Amino acid sequence: MRTLIMTSNETEVPHLNKVYAKYRERYEYFPDENEPDPKKWHAKFPGDFRAAVAPFAAHRHYGDSYKWMLYGDDDTVFFLPGVRKLLARFDPEQPLALSDNLWHDSRHPRLEAVRCLPCGFDVSKLPPAQLRTNNSYVPRAACPYCTREKACPPGRPDCDITGAHGGAGMIFSVGLMRQAALSYDNALGCMYSIYGCSGGDGLVSQCLWRAGYGFTDPGHSLQHDDPYKQILFDNMDGRWFLKNPIGQLVVGNCDEACQEALQHAVSYHVRGKSYPSLPKAAAFMYGIVEAHAAALDFIALQADTASRAGRAVGHRVLPGRHVPDPHTQQQQQQQQSAEGAGASGEASAARKAKEEGEEAAEGKAGRGLGKEERRPRKTQRHH
Repeated sequence: MRTLIMTSNETEVPHLNKVYAKYRERYEYFPDENEPDPKKWHAKFPGDFRAAVAPFAAHRHYGDSYKWMLYGDDDTVFFLPGVRKLLARFDPEQPLALSDNLWHDSRHPRLEAVRCLPCGFDVSKLPPAQLRTNNSYVPRAACPYCTREKACPPGRPDCDITGAHGGAGMIFSVGLMRQAALSYDNALGCMYSIYGCSGGDGLVSQCLWRAGYGFTDPGHSLQHDDPYKQILFDNMDGRWFLKNPIGQLVVGNCDEACQEALQHAVSYHVRGKSYPSLPKAAAFMYGIVEAHAAALDFIALQADTASRAGRAVGHRVLPGRHVPDPHTQQQQQQQQSAEGAGASGEASAARKAKEEGEEAAEGKAGRGLGKEERRPRKTQRHH
C-alpha cells in the first residue's frame, strides 16, 4: 500500500524519502502554524493544518492512480479485511466520503449527525429504534452520491456539519478527490478561510461540505438493535475486544455480535499519546493488526465444521514429553493387567500359606502353653 506522510521536519524529508521509498512511503513537508496569537490559528493545534493538507497533497502526488484513499491520524489503524469488505459495495468513480464515526453536539460517534446512507439502502428495514433518534432525523439513501442537500433533513435544507472523526479515519474515493473544487490549491484556500476549527478532521470535513459533498454512512451499524456496538470506524463500544481479540475469543467472551463486529471492523484509534513512547505505541499498532488477522482466522476455523467432520481426534503432545502410540499403549495396559492378575494370585497363595503357618504356630504355642499351665499346677500340688 502506498502511503503519503506529512512532516514538520523539512531537513529530514530527503533522507526519509531515500530510506523508506522501498516501503512505498512518500514524505512531504508542511510547517506548523506559527502565528503568535492562537486565536488566529485555523485549527486547535499547530499541526492540525498540516494533517488537513495530507489527503489533498496525496492526490496531487499520486493523481488518478488509485481507487480509494484511507485518511487518518498517525495513530489510526486500518483493518484491510474490513476495508475491502466495505468498499466492495461502492463505486470509486462516484464522489464519496465514507465514515460512520461522525461528530454531533461535541460528541462522536452520534446517530444524529448529518449524513447520507448509501444509494439503494432500504430505510424501511431499519429496526424501530433507529427510526426514532433524538431529533427525529433519519438519514436518507442518496443516489448516486451524498450531497449537502441530500444529507440535510428536509425541514433544515441549510444545515451544517461538524464532520468525521480523524482518529477513526475516513475513506475518500478517487472520484471525490479529482473534483476541481477539492484540488490542492482550492483546498488550501478553503482551509485558510476557516479559523478556530476543532482539528484537522474538522477542516477537511468543512471543505468537503463547502464543495457540496456530505459523508456517507455505510449503514452497517443501523441494521442492529444496538448500533453503537457495530460502528465500523473505531468501534468505541467494542474496544475491549478489538484490543485483545484472540484472548476474548479463546475464553468465550466474544459472542456472535462481537464476532460480527470483528469481521467488519474498518479502523481502530490507538490514541498514541496514552503510551509512554513512540516505539511502544508503534509496537501496539503492529500487534493489534496481527491479532485482528489471527482472530479472523480463528473465527473461520470455528465456522469450518465441514472440513473437520470425520477427522480422528489428535493427541496433544506437550513439549519435552513422549506420548506412546495408542496401540502400543493398549498392549502395555493389557500386559500390566495380566501381570496384576498373576501377582494377585501369588499374593493370595502367600496369604493362605502365611495364615496356615500362623495357625500351626498357634497350635504349637497352644500345646506349649498347656504344659506351662500344668507345670505350675504340679508345683502347687507338690507344695
